[in-house]
Amino acid sequence: IIRITNDDYKALFNSTSPLDPKLVQRIVQSIAGSGTAVIAVDIDTSGWNLKQAEAWMKTLPDKVPIVWGRDVRARRGNTVDLDRVLGEFQVSACWAVPTGIEQEGVIREFLPEVELSTGGKVPSLAAVVASMKQRADKHSLPECRIDPTLIQSRSTRNEAVTINYARHRFKTLSSASLLELSQTEAWRNGDANPLRGKIVLLGGSFRAGHD
Repeated sequence: IIRITNDDYKALFNSTSPLDPKLVQRIVQSIAGSGTAVIAVDIDTSGWNLKQAEAWMKTLPDKVPIVWGRDVRARRGNTVDLDRVLGEFQVSACWAVPTGIEQEGVIREFLPEVELSTGGKVPSLAAVVASMKQRADKHSLPECRIDPTLIQSRSTRNEAVTINYARHRFKTLSSASLLELSQTEAWRNGDANPLRGKIVLLGGSFRAGHD
């Protein structure tokens, strides 16, 4: 997990929201250059410029899949309206919806998919990222879709999936530390690089943000 911390928010982003797209892109670029398997970006990109974002993404290393988190703009009962992602409603980039369920201030569960008010369903960010990592482990080309066999028993009824924090230990690194380490020769050579071959989630943990 790469966290934009309170200190990062002040020092890198000058305590300003929405977060500067160029700085977010710089962080993603550093992650992409680390040999990670899949990148998930859980940050608000609704105000970005799509053409600029698409041009920037063409400069990233090949075969590094990125899944962009897409926020919910409104809820209508059990269905949702989606917000823009990368600045637009219609994009070719891979995106999915964070569907974490908060309990006492902690995300403990997530839904495999969400229903749209316009009809149809879209998979959750967690499900898409896990499916892409599974395919990468099999040396298959990652696809921006959910593997139904991964959570088949729950996805048919869209039951919440519990996150097993006791079993899975998530290593964390601040975005400032990432940017510093990514400039070192040891990091570029793969030595002492904890991101290589991993799922990497980029998100904000600063108090003033809504990311």
